[in-house]
Amino acid sequence: MCDFVRLSYDIDGENFTSAGEASTMVKRSLRQMGFDPEIIRKVSVSMYEGEINMVIHANGGRRPLIYTRTR
Repeated sequence: MCDFVRLSYDIDGENFTSAGEASTMVKRSLRQMGFDPEIIRKVSVSMYEGEINMVIHANGGRRPLIYTRTR
């Protein structure tokens, strides 16, 4: 069986207060899908770093994500 979820997150540029919201939502989604805690940690850290870079350097943007897991 394969779980497949496609999501997209809008990152608000130059808004440091909201930076990190998308990575928090990703973390929750992965927990609900039953992913390994180590994978969740790695994905959420990289997601957060990407968000911060988008806020600082790219004036925001959209972050598409596809979650898949084969059982």
